[in-house]
Amino acid sequence: GGGSPPADTGSMEENAAKRLAEIMPGGMLENFYFGYVKEWWPSRNEPNVFLSHYADAVKDLKGHVTKLSKFIGVDLNKKELDTVVERCGMPHMKS
Repeated sequence: GGGSPPADTGSMEENAAKRLAEIMPGGMLENFYFGYVKEWWPSRNEPNVFLSHYADAVKDLKGHVTKLSKFIGVDLNKKELDTVVERCGMPHMKS
């Protein structure tokens, strides 16, 4: 059954697997993610659409900021780029 919050199984692994299954296609929460992706995916090549993935930003934050700044037409000098990257990094966000 449903409910909010979902029932705890007592196993972190089982809870995680159940939550993942709920957001996957066919799950009761699939539209939270997949509905969003399905809606935007056809527009992914439009010149005014910038699709971004969190994992890509985490892997290469400086490259991601550079790509995004070029997309929106903002030229950052080295100091500005370094400042944006520092302020978007986890250490700064957690402070």
